[in-house]
Amino acid sequence: MGGKVAVRICQSETGFRGCLNQDGGLFNADAQTLTIVPAIDSGQSTKAPLFNIDVKFAIPPIPDETIRKQIAQWQQNKTEALAAFLSQNRSQTYIISINRKGFSHLSFTDIPLLSAIATGKDTRDPTTNLEMVNGFNLVFFEAVLKQEQQALETLLVQHQKDVTIRATTAPVQH
Repeated sequence: MGGKVAVRICQSETGFRGCLNQDGGLFNADAQTLTIVPAIDSGQSTKAPLFNIDVKFAIPPIPDETIRKQIAQWQQNKTEALAAFLSQNRSQTYIISINRKGFSHLSFTDIPLLSAIATGKDTRDPTTNLEMVNGFNLVFFEAVLKQEQQALETLLVQHQKDVTIRATTAPVQH
């Protein structure tokens, strides 16, 4: 619920300097009808800068092609709803898309690292993923809390090849 709560609070309250959504499902879709079910007010902008990090959703191999297509359409509907919200958001919006092999929603946590340690597996990928995300978060919050914009500007142009970062501000609508 973290990202959903952060965005909803930043939509309604003015006392926050920035909000972070780490792959939180701001938009879900009904599994039967594929109708979008927003967890936020999709027509309302945040009142503070938004740092939104998304992870590419990998559809697992499913023998039933019809179900596979439904899952793909479900994911596409969610992706389009999120993109529409982010493009209309009037506050400065940073959109980070991570398309790294093996990176998943859990990569935002220490669970993959602790699992690797507990099972004696290689810890390099979980460590690198966690450090990357923590670095993104730190740069964003230093920019909005300490007014240190240079690190954020550097991040926008210097990042890993499997990460897409862009900043956008939609025109203010009166």
